[in-house]
Order: sequence, then C-alpha cells, then structure tokens
Amino acid sequence: MDKLKNFVDNNLEQFDDIELPKGHRERFEKKLKAQNRKPIIRYALWTTIAAACAALFLLVNVEPQSTEEYYDLCDIMSTEKQELILYYNTQMDYIISQLETRNYTENDERLDQARAIQLECFLFEEEVIPELPCTDKAIFAINQHYKRSVEGMTTILEQTRIQ
Repeated sequence: MDKLKNFVDNNLEQFDDIELPKGHRERFEKKLKAQNRKPIIRYALWTTIAAACAALFLLVNVEPQSTEEYYDLCDIMSTEKQELILYYNTQMDYIISQLETRNYTENDERLDQARAIQLECFLFEEEVIPELPCTDKAIFAINQHYKRSVEGMTTILEQTRIQ
C-alpha cells in the first residue's frame, strides 16, 4: 500500500492530465452524501439493538424471589425485630426503675408519663409491628419509634435529676 501511495505521489503530473467524465463530480458528491448518512443510521440501529438486548437480558435473568427465600428473609427480619424490641424495652425498664428509685411527690407525673410512653410502645408491638413488611424500612421504622420513645423517657429522667 505504501509503494502505491509513493508511486502516485511521485507521478502526480501523469494522473492530473486525465479528464474526468461529465457529471462525475456530481455523482461522486451524491455518493459521499449517501455514505455520510449510513454511519449515523447504522449507529442508531446498533445502539437500539444493543439496548433491546440489554433490556431482554435483564428481564430474563432477573428471577422473582422464591417463596422459601421470602420466608427465610422474614424469619431473619423477625429475629432482628425481636432483638430491637428487647434492646429498647430493656432501656425503658432501666429508666423506669431509675424514676421509681428517685424521690418524687404524688403530684409529680413524670413516672406516669414514662409509663405511658412504655405502654404506647407495647401497643406499637402488638398492633403495628405485626403489620410491617419484611424489609429494611420496617426495621428502620421500629428503630426510630423506640429510639424516640427512649429519648423522651431519658428527658423525663433528666428532669428529675435537675430538681
């Protein structure tokens, strides 16, 4: 290929004398325009085909979760829920025992408020937690509920320390 190019470059004057047939330039430009469109059409065609193949591959390879795997996941989540409940109930029991050992008057409703928070948590356990799905969002919701409840009880405990 290099020899041919060198030969043409060295003998340009021999090739420049030849007259082109009439309309050659127009036909050549027309072919060039047609060829310039083909790569764009080919590119669009191939990208569409590739996208369709990728979508088909994902649809075929994504298997729905089997019933057994779902129940295994629910068992794991159930255990995690129980551990969270036990952890936060232990904290609440500790705070209530701290409040009970402090000297408080009959008019001081702080212990009753802490017990009301604990009662709401028991109702949450009985009514809401069984209805929650087996997801991380459910664990997060349980964690947030109990965390806020313990924070409220801790605030009540801190108020008794101030007095």
